[in-house]
Order: sequence, then C-alpha cells, then structure tokens
Amino acid sequence: MTTSERAAGARSRRRGLSLLEVMIAMAILAVGMLGMLSMQVQALSSTSTGRHVSDAMRIGLDQLEQLKYQGWATTPVTAWTAIVNVTGPEAIATPAGVTRQTFGVSYRVQAVAGLTDVRLIDVRVTWTEPGDTPTMPLRRYAVSSFKYNGAGTPP
Repeated sequence: MTTSERAAGARSRRRGLSLLEVMIAMAILAVGMLGMLSMQVQALSSTSTGRHVSDAMRIGLDQLEQLKYQGWATTPVTAWTAIVNVTGPEAIATPAGVTRQTFGVSYRVQAVAGLTDVRLIDVRVTWTEPGDTPTMPLRRYAVSSFKYNGAGTPP
C-alpha cells in the first residue's frame, strides 16, 4: 500500500462525526440554551418591576401636583390619609386572566414649624409585584414637596 493510498483511507475514516461527538455537542448546546432561557425570564421580571416603579412614580407625582396646586384652604394639615386604590395604566397577563396592577396611594400634609405659610406634603404609593408572597413587605415609592401660600417670594 502506497503512502497516498494510506492517506486516502485515513481521510475516509475521519470524514463525519461520531454519535458520541454529536451527543456531547447537543448537551453543551442544551446547557447554553437553558442559561439563555433563565436570563430571558429574569429580564421579563425586571421589565415588569421597572414598569411598576415608573407607574408608581407617575401616580405619586400626579397626586402631589393635585395637592400642591389646589387652594390653600382645601389642603389642610392632616395625618396620613386612608389608602386609596388606584389602577395602573397597563394590563398584566396572569394565569387567572388579564388584570391591571393596583397601587395604594396615601398622603399627609404637615405644618412646618415656624413657617405659617408653608406646608410639607408627603405622598406614598405602595404595591405588590405578581409572585410576591404575603409575608414580603409592600413595595413603596414616596415623594415630598413644600406648598407655599402667600403673595411674594417663598422663603
């Protein structure tokens, strides 16, 4: 047998992949795909949480704006108000069907010591994420601002 015949025979035996090589490649691919799936699930969860934080911020700022720009007499000093449920703008798909995120909104108005024409307004927005357990604390977003009453320049 000549050298060229041996080389041709060796090439023909090396052509293609064995079943074992294919199975190992498939196992590596499967592990990689599972990792990608896990990252995708985490990304979807983070997107939902981020959207709820944005919704809570918008709801809190809307409530603060209403309180800041209504009349002085209609914004009396008060302790924390009862929580009012507000429905978020976006629908959420759950196993029970499509629903909307519910946020609890409460506020308080405080007098500022030594300043009769200034009040402090605090707004708190709370909610739970889908999948949170009852023992987990509520998620919160809070915003505060001063309300000034009077002609002239605020202090």
